[in-house]
Amino acid sequence: MKKPIATHLYEPDRAAYPDHQGVRPCLHCPLPKANRVHTPPDTADAQAEHLRRIGDDQ
Repeated sequence: MKKPIATHLYEPDRAAYPDHQGVRPCLHCPLPKANRVHTPPDTADAQAEHLRRIGDDQ
């Protein structure tokens, strides 16, 4: 039986090729960005910093 993946922040794997939609898998797990294990940070400032770090801050 597989152990469930703990929730964590999404960080794109820059070494992996993007999929057909241009989304890279997570650095910590093989799952795409839109998955329930990828939880956003709690505060607005932390969310903005995380989005800036992953390049999704448009």
